[in-house]
Amino acid sequence: MAITPEQAIANYTFWLTFFTAILGIATVWLAIYTTHLALGAKDTASRQLRAYICDVSGLATLVDGMVVINLKNSGQTPAYNVEVYCDPPVIAQQNARPFDQSSKFAHVKTTIGAGSEFQLTRFVTQITASDLNSIQNGVCVLFVWGRVNYTDAFKKRRLFIFKCVGPAQNGLKLIPHPDGYEAD
Repeated sequence: MAITPEQAIANYTFWLTFFTAILGIATVWLAIYTTHLALGAKDTASRQLRAYICDVSGLATLVDGMVVINLKNSGQTPAYNVEVYCDPPVIAQQNARPFDQSSKFAHVKTTIGAGSEFQLTRFVTQITASDLNSIQNGVCVLFVWGRVNYTDAFKKRRLFIFKCVGPAQNGLKLIPHPDGYEAD
């Protein structure tokens, strides 16, 4: 049985329509997938490039009551409109939680460049010989805590809350409190 020219054209048209539909579906799927990838790349770029104030280091010299706190921007862009809230350090027993109270002191405003540090100095008020002895014997530690609000390069407001202790066995170098830090 021979195929007529009309049947051949109908057969060809059917297969052309079938493969065109498959091609159309594949094109729509690729467009959706590409859009998803582009949005994901934008999100990844902002996470990679934004400011990250998340490192705290410092040292206390209790002879003069001075505590130096270094806040570092570990990100690749500056942190703008930085507001640092940090009350004077407190000497208390190791299981105390003095940082559960709200800050009473006005904030310091600054900008911290990418990879740069900001140094903040606070003084421990009324250090007694008994306080120094308690720290040296490991009964008490120095508590330093604060909050940093800042704006990243993408105009998003961020925060970093630090809670540190300065134990004598560590040379009064500030280390994270067991509660850790909070950041977004």
